Amino acid sequence: MGQQDGVGEGTDPARDGRDGGCDLDRRDEVDVTDDVAVDDVDASVAKAKKAGGKLMRPIFDVPDVGRIAILMQPDGAGIAWMTPKPKA
Repeated sequence: MGQQDGVGEGTDPARDGRDGGCDLDRRDEVDVTDDVAVDDVDASVAKAKKAGGKLMRPIFDVPDVGRIAILMQPDGAGIAWMTPKPKA
């Protein structure tokens, strides 16, 4: 499984481009397994952090898509939350 035309380019060559280009800190590696739509990413992250979850990178916005957070749950499982951008 190699990288082709920039598709699947990741940050760690040892993973053969399978990190989805998320540029996660490899000292605290997480493989995101689920993505969930939430009403308010920022509020959900604040609650998760109080419960022991760890934000794996700063919350970010994807133009015309929504606001996204990638977290590691206290049990080590990865999850991504997104608040979709409202339709115009």
